[in-house]
Amino acid sequence: MYPIWLCPCKIEKTPIRGLINPDAGDSMYVDVGLYGVPFPARPEGGDNFKPKEAHKQMEKWVRDVKGYQALYAITFMSRDEFETMFDHSVYKKVREKYGCEGAFPVIYDKVSLEARGESFN
Repeated sequence: MYPIWLCPCKIEKTPIRGLINPDAGDSMYVDVGLYGVPFPARPEGGDNFKPKEAHKQMEKWVRDVKGYQALYAITFMSRDEFETMFDHSVYKKVREKYGCEGAFPVIYDKVSLEARGESFN
């Protein structure tokens, strides 16, 4: 794959919890982006790449290693899987406190094609 984006970042553990909460103290993460056409999707690779399945496998792996998907990316996770990756406890309290229900969509509905009623080819 080319190009590859590798961007290390430190996520600090703070007393105020947010959507991203490292388990133990400050944690280093790497934002990884793979661009281009994967070999299995090219004619010489058999033209049998299934992007949605590959994306879902990667999301599962990221959850398994207690990582986080960037919220600028689309997701194929279910709502439950998404809420397992991102701690929604404070987020839900703030939405309720300020009357956001019905006024603004939740984060999942913004990043999930399924929640928006769109499909991925």
